[in-house]
Amino acid sequence: MKDADLEKAVADAVTCGMLNGGQSCSAIERYFVHRDIEKEFIGRLVDRLNRLKAGYAEDEETEVGPISSPTVLGRMIEQVQDARQKGATVVCGGMPIEIGMGKMGFRPTVIQGCTTAMQVIQQETFGPFFPILSFSSEAELISKVDDCAYGLNASIYGETSNWFNKYMDNNHRNLYFNSTVTSPVNRYSRIIDGGFRNSGFVWEWEDSSFIQREGKRLLLKELSVTVI
Repeated sequence: MKDADLEKAVADAVTCGMLNGGQSCSAIERYFVHRDIEKEFIGRLVDRLNRLKAGYAEDEETEVGPISSPTVLGRMIEQVQDARQKGATVVCGGMPIEIGMGKMGFRPTVIQGCTTAMQVIQQETFGPFFPILSFSSEAELISKVDDCAYGLNASIYGETSNWFNKYMDNNHRNLYFNSTVTSPVNRYSRIIDGGFRNSGFVWEWEDSSFIQREGKRLLLKELSVTVI
């Protein structure tokens, strides 16, 4: 939101967006930024990302490592091309990099001017991608959130109304305020599993077939049921 603590929001965006090099279902996938602060948010974000060190996964100083598979790398290249063709601007990154020893990585990539019609928004990126969607009001923001296919974790920075917070909480596995799933204060929330839409599916065996359950569930409970 426009009153967010930008220093903290950007720092958390990089930490959680780069979780396992972005190759985690809990890494941040998309960024909704109020138009009043979009330019400054992107400027600070790009500055931090450009200082990250790429290298071997085994090197403890590496901050940008290899992509898990050629299939994922190819999909990322397609997502960048699709975004450009549909009018978005690649502010930084947007291309693979050679890590060494036959391994390929991808430069941390900030994409401005994204819409919900783009692959980078509708699909999982599973890499160091930072697609930006701008908004001017809570109503506009909800319409864009609704048009995305995922509902795992959400983080809110800045002040929002009670009805907005309730809506977000009812449509995501976890809702965090001025923090992310990687923040130490939220370490106990990680036992929760399951999500909404195409996120965190938990499959159960019933009547000789698998059925999909949607919503928040305790992982411990699911595992207990499975073991029994």
